[in-house]
Amino acid sequence: MTAAVLIVSDYPFVGGGPSGLSLALALIQNGVSVRVIDKLPTFRVGQKGSGIQPRILELYKLLGVLPDIQKKAGIPQPKLQYTAEGKTKVEVLAFMEDTPDRPYGKTDTKKSSANTSPNMVSQSKLGTELAVLSNNSLTAQKALTAFVRKTLGLTFLGETRKGDDLVVGDIHVKKPLLDRTVWHVWGEPGTKACRLVEKNLSSVFYETSGRTDIEFGDLILDLPLSLTRLQDSAHVHSPTGGQGLNSGIQDSVNLAWKLALVQKGLAPQSLLDTYTQERIPVIATMLNKTSELLTKTFQPGGASRAGWARGYELRQLGVNYRASPVIVDETPVEGEEAVDPYQSGNDGTIRGGDRAPDAPGLVFVSDSSRKTSLFDVFGSSYHTVLVFSNENTAVLDALKSYPAGIVKSVVIVPHRPAGTISTDYVLVDGDGYAYKHYKIAEKITKVVVVRPDGIIGALVTGVDGLKRYFKEILV
Repeated sequence: MTAAVLIVSDYPFVGGGPSGLSLALALIQNGVSVRVIDKLPTFRVGQKGSGIQPRILELYKLLGVLPDIQKKAGIPQPKLQYTAEGKTKVEVLAFMEDTPDRPYGKTDTKKSSANTSPNMVSQSKLGTELAVLSNNSLTAQKALTAFVRKTLGLTFLGETRKGDDLVVGDIHVKKPLLDRTVWHVWGEPGTKACRLVEKNLSSVFYETSGRTDIEFGDLILDLPLSLTRLQDSAHVHSPTGGQGLNSGIQDSVNLAWKLALVQKGLAPQSLLDTYTQERIPVIATMLNKTSELLTKTFQPGGASRAGWARGYELRQLGVNYRASPVIVDETPVEGEEAVDPYQSGNDGTIRGGDRAPDAPGLVFVSDSSRKTSLFDVFGSSYHTVLVFSNENTAVLDALKSYPAGIVKSVVIVPHRPAGTISTDYVLVDGDGYAYKHYKIAEKITKVVVVRPDGIIGALVTGVDGLKRYFKEILV
């Protein structure tokens, strides 16, 4: 079905996949109306990405959809690789331990279809293919369709490796005669390549596995994938890294709050430039990493552990924008720092541009029976200003000059204060994690500005640094 659609919302989207819906959801939470356009008549049933990393679970928490995701997700199973010589069990993903600053290390989820919500369904125009581009602002998710890309004159550079193709099929097995606690894999990458169509998917499976006793039902999804490496802000990852969805969600959350502020007239148009300035170094680095995994996986013997190694970088917890022009950091540094887009926090330091860590055990001064955590305080529609001091009234006074609803002020103190503090929240760091994770000495005043995407926008000591940050963000 094709239709030319008159879009009356603030932002139209092309593509109703996880990235597009995450961006749309974040904009809705920022009070911006959206309309998602997707040519499919229904939201696609089947897997969306091969694994959700801990950082993305944190962003789903920020967006308020984490409980829905966890209900419909599962834990990645070990791989049982069948070859002519026998079978080998391979752990495809080693879990991280849950810690107070990283609470979702163990809950990496696998295939989740929870990519819609009642809010999003009501804002979606399904069964509609974009035919005319006439809007000033259009966001194209779903890897920039050829129509949108050509109409806007965008390039899409990359490399498609001949022979490195695969098909992912979601299909019912009528008689599951296999152990469901492992992922069964027959054949070996690098030794046999097949181009499949729906009618012979089952026959090729039988030929490769030798398991003719397995009876298939309906094919839910037959998805050919090109293993493509792209060096551009719109990106397609090789599925061997499992980072396409994870990177796309971060793109969306990075962009949403900036679009919202610009659309409301609260931020300069130049703020949108920081989307590419911040995300391109991150994406370029990840594309190189996933391409390396692709090479290891599709070489003879790629069925071994080599192609499944997943280091700290692929957890996405170290993604940072330290080099961004809108990040303000007053931390004293000797000489120039080398910036790795994926390694922040791995050495125990914390800087402006890093992921803001969680801190549980925070006690409300107004009601000592109530506790919260920083991840419950952060939101996708406002900046959270953490003031580590009970004496810096100048910072709190300065925050009153910013538009209502754009900034939430939170004073965090090591002990219950004697007087009253005028702010949104006053929290006692009951378990000590906030001061620990943000590297704050008790008698030192520090101000940490956490952006709506969960990134530390500013790490400063007072009013001057605070004003310097918001001068670049707000008009």
